[in-house]
Amino acid sequence: MLVPLAVAGFGFGLIAAALVDLILIGVPVRDAGSGSGVLSTTQQVGMALGVALAGVIFFNLLASGSGHGVNTVTPTLRSELTAAAIPVPSQNKIITGFRACVHDQSAATDPTKVPASCQIGSAQPAPPPAQQAELQALLTHAGLQADAHNFARTFTATLWYAAGTLVAVFLGLLALPRRARPQDTDAGLPVAERASPQ
Repeated sequence: MLVPLAVAGFGFGLIAAALVDLILIGVPVRDAGSGSGVLSTTQQVGMALGVALAGVIFFNLLASGSGHGVNTVTPTLRSELTAAAIPVPSQNKIITGFRACVHDQSAATDPTKVPASCQIGSAQPAPPPAQQAELQALLTHAGLQADAHNFARTFTATLWYAAGTLVAVFLGLLALPRRARPQDTDAGLPVAERASPQ
C-alpha cells in the first residue's frame, strides 16, 4: 500500500491548494466567507459519502466473494478430515456446511453473533463425540484462513475501486480552466477592493 498511498498523497498535495483557489476565484470579495464555508462543507460531506461508499462496496464484496476463501482452504481441509478418519460422504456434508458458515459470517451485520450454520449439530452434521473437539479445531482453523484470504482479496478489490475513482477525478481536472483570467485575480480588482479594511 506504500507506493499507491505515496502517489495519491503527492497528487493531492499538488492540486489541493490550487483547486481551492480555482474554485473560489469567481466568488465576489464580499461573499468570500460564505463561499469558503460552502466549499468546506462540501468537502466534508464528500469525504463522509466516500468513506460510506467504500464501506458498502467492501462489505458487499466480502459477502459475495466468500466462496473464494473456502475454495482456497478446501483441499487442505479435506486432507485433514481424511487424516481424522472421517468418511468421504460426511466430509462433503461438513464442507458444504463450512461453506455456508463462512458465507453467513461474512454477510453478518453483527460479527459477535455466531450464525446457526456455524454450529455443529444444527446446520453441520455432528460427528461422533470423540471426534467433535478435533473437528471443531479443524473447522475453526480453516475458517480463520478462509476469512483472511477473503478479507485480503476484498480489500484489494476495494482499493482498485478507489484507484479508479482517483483516475476519474484526475481526468475531470483536465476540464478545469488552464489559467486564471486577470480580472479574476486580485491584480484585476479595483484598488478600493484590494485594499484591506482599516
